[in-house]
Amino acid sequence: MRANLSVLFTGVFLISAPAFAGNITITNNQLAWQSTQCTAPTAPASLASMDRHTPADEMNKHVTEYNQYVQQVQSYMDCISKEAQTDSNNTNQAIIGTAQKNIDDMRKNVADLAAPLQSKK
Repeated sequence: MRANLSVLFTGVFLISAPAFAGNITITNNQLAWQSTQCTAPTAPASLASMDRHTPADEMNKHVTEYNQYVQQVQSYMDCISKEAQTDSNNTNQAIIGTAQKNIDDMRKNVADLAAPLQSKK
Protein backbone atom coordinates (compact mmCIF):
# COMPACT_ATOMS: atom_id res chain seq x y z
CA MET A 1 0.00 0.00 0.00
CA ARG A 2 2.78 2.40 0.94
CA ALA A 3 4.57 1.75 -2.39
CA ASN A 4 1.34 2.46 -4.27
CA LEU A 5 0.95 5.78 -2.46
CA SER A 6 4.55 6.70 -3.25
CA VAL A 7 3.99 5.99 -6.94
CA LEU A 8 0.74 7.96 -6.87
CA PHE A 9 2.34 10.99 -5.17
CA THR A 10 5.31 10.87 -7.53
CA GLY A 11 2.96 10.85 -10.51
CA VAL A 12 0.94 13.75 -9.14
CA PHE A 13 4.12 15.70 -8.45
CA LEU A 14 5.42 15.14 -11.99
CA ILE A 15 2.13 16.20 -13.51
CA SER A 16 1.90 19.32 -11.35
CA ALA A 17 5.59 20.22 -11.49
CA PRO A 18 6.21 23.66 -12.98
CA ALA A 19 7.82 23.92 -16.38
CA PHE A 20 11.13 25.69 -16.61
CA ALA A 21 12.12 27.34 -19.86
CA GLY A 22 15.70 28.46 -19.27
CA ASN A 23 18.76 26.47 -18.28
CA ILE A 24 20.76 26.94 -15.10
CA THR A 25 24.41 25.99 -15.06
CA ILE A 26 26.86 25.97 -12.17
CA THR A 27 30.50 26.77 -12.84
CA ASN A 28 32.95 27.38 -10.00
CA ASN A 29 30.03 27.61 -7.56
CA GLN A 30 28.48 30.39 -9.66
CA LEU A 31 24.95 30.01 -11.01
CA ALA A 32 24.15 31.24 -14.49
CA TRP A 33 20.77 31.31 -16.22
CA GLN A 34 20.41 31.09 -19.99
CA SER A 35 17.29 31.52 -22.07
CA THR A 36 16.10 28.63 -24.21
CA GLN A 37 13.17 30.47 -25.77
CA CYS A 38 14.63 33.80 -26.87
CA THR A 39 17.04 34.36 -29.73
CA ALA A 40 19.26 37.43 -29.79
CA PRO A 41 19.03 39.39 -33.04
CA THR A 42 22.03 39.77 -35.32
CA ALA A 43 23.47 43.26 -35.37
CA PRO A 44 23.58 45.05 -38.71
CA ALA A 45 26.67 46.71 -40.13
CA SER A 46 27.82 49.57 -37.96
CA LEU A 47 26.73 53.05 -38.91
CA ALA A 48 30.12 54.20 -37.67
CA SER A 49 31.69 52.59 -40.73
CA MET A 50 29.79 55.00 -42.94
CA ASP A 51 31.52 58.20 -43.99
CA ARG A 52 30.49 61.42 -45.68
CA HIS A 53 31.07 59.84 -49.09
CA THR A 54 28.51 57.08 -48.48
CA PRO A 55 25.60 57.52 -50.93
CA ALA A 56 22.34 58.68 -49.32
CA ASP A 57 20.35 55.61 -50.38
CA GLU A 58 22.95 53.31 -48.82
CA MET A 59 23.01 55.42 -45.64
CA ASN A 60 19.19 55.31 -45.49
CA LYS A 61 19.27 51.53 -45.95
CA HIS A 62 21.69 51.19 -43.00
CA VAL A 63 19.62 53.52 -40.83
CA THR A 64 16.50 51.43 -41.58
CA GLU A 65 18.39 48.23 -40.71
CA TYR A 66 19.60 49.83 -37.49
CA ASN A 67 16.06 50.91 -36.52
CA GLN A 68 14.75 47.39 -37.22
CA TYR A 69 17.57 45.98 -35.10
CA VAL A 70 16.63 48.27 -32.20
CA GLN A 71 13.04 46.96 -32.39
CA GLN A 72 14.29 43.36 -32.47
CA VAL A 73 16.53 44.02 -29.46
CA GLN A 74 13.55 45.41 -27.53
CA SER A 75 11.52 42.28 -28.38
CA TYR A 76 14.46 40.10 -27.31
CA MET A 77 14.81 41.91 -23.99
CA ASP A 78 11.05 41.60 -23.38
CA CYS A 79 11.28 37.86 -24.15
CA ILE A 80 14.25 37.39 -21.78
CA SER A 81 12.49 39.31 -19.03
CA LYS A 82 9.29 37.28 -19.36
CA GLU A 83 11.08 33.94 -19.51
CA ALA A 84 13.32 34.77 -16.55
CA GLN A 85 10.36 35.98 -14.46
CA THR A 86 8.41 32.80 -15.22
CA ASP A 87 11.38 30.61 -14.29
CA SER A 88 11.95 32.64 -11.13
CA ASN A 89 8.32 32.26 -10.04
CA ASN A 90 8.32 28.52 -10.80
CA THR A 91 11.59 28.02 -8.92
CA ASN A 92 10.27 29.83 -5.86
CA GLN A 93 7.11 27.71 -5.91
CA ALA A 94 9.15 24.51 -6.22
CA ILE A 95 11.40 25.47 -3.29
CA ILE A 96 8.50 26.47 -1.06
CA GLY A 97 6.51 23.34 -1.99
CA THR A 98 9.44 21.03 -1.33
CA ALA A 99 10.26 22.74 1.97
CA GLN A 100 6.63 22.43 3.10
CA LYS A 101 6.57 18.75 2.12
CA ASN A 102 9.73 18.14 4.19
CA ILE A 103 8.20 19.94 7.16
CA ASP A 104 4.95 17.99 6.84
CA ASP A 105 6.85 14.69 6.56
CA MET A 106 8.85 15.43 9.71
CA ARG A 107 5.72 16.45 11.64
CA LYS A 108 4.06 13.18 10.61
CA ASN A 109 7.18 11.26 11.61
CA VAL A 110 7.16 12.88 15.07
CA ALA A 111 3.42 12.25 15.45
CA ASP A 112 3.80 8.62 14.36
CA LEU A 113 6.60 8.07 16.88
CA ALA A 114 4.54 9.65 19.64
CA ALA A 115 1.33 7.73 18.85
CA PRO A 116 2.21 4.61 20.89
CA LEU A 117 3.01 6.81 23.88
CA GLN A 118 -0.27 8.70 23.57
CA SER A 119 -2.32 5.47 23.48
CA LYS A 120 -0.74 4.21 26.74
CA LYS A 121 -2.00 7.15 28.77
